[in-house]
Amino acid sequence: MAGLLQWLSVSDGLGGQQTYTEDASSKAAEQQGIANLPRWEPTGGVDSTVVADSPGADSGEHWRSVSTGAATAVSTLFPPSPTPSVVEAATARVSSQGGQLTEPEAIAVLEAAGWPTELIPQALAVAWCESKWSPGAVGDSGRSMGLFQVNLATWFPYAGEDPSQWSDPLVNARVAWATYNYDLSRGYAPWKQWSCKP
Repeated sequence: MAGLLQWLSVSDGLGGQQTYTEDASSKAAEQQGIANLPRWEPTGGVDSTVVADSPGADSGEHWRSVSTGAATAVSTLFPPSPTPSVVEAATARVSSQGGQLTEPEAIAVLEAAGWPTELIPQALAVAWCESKWSPGAVGDSGRSMGLFQVNLATWFPYAGEDPSQWSDPLVNARVAWATYNYDLSRGYAPWKQWSCKP
């Protein structure tokens, strides 16, 4: 049996309610006579050492191990499932369904790729002109690829990125950032490598 058992006690002796949560596998093991698995119970207070060291400890809800006496925050015992970032979710969506990024997704990709805030409007304009924010776009007879239509043979190796990852919007935006910086470092005008300009 896996999962959590949770119940509410309305008779905790103080006139209030108390929520209890227990690992269902511990409960099943206990019922089978295996007593050495950890069990947890509410501490009835806040342990300052736990608050300082535990993520989510600001909830004030803390538990201690019945077997060891060690205290921890509820969030440490039962951490929430991670949610994908905007970039991860957008990448997964366009990888499976095709299509284009939304403006908030494109902005999140640019931020994650290291583009400075003041250049994001320009980068959005160039990427829109080049691919309509479509990470799967292919141009120049297969030589320019992805969100920014960067040259596959030249700029991916220059940026140290795997060319097979050209349709990943984050990888493509990092390659575009490296390409943009290449132009500046050589004294060229910004966006020299692109036919579209902001």
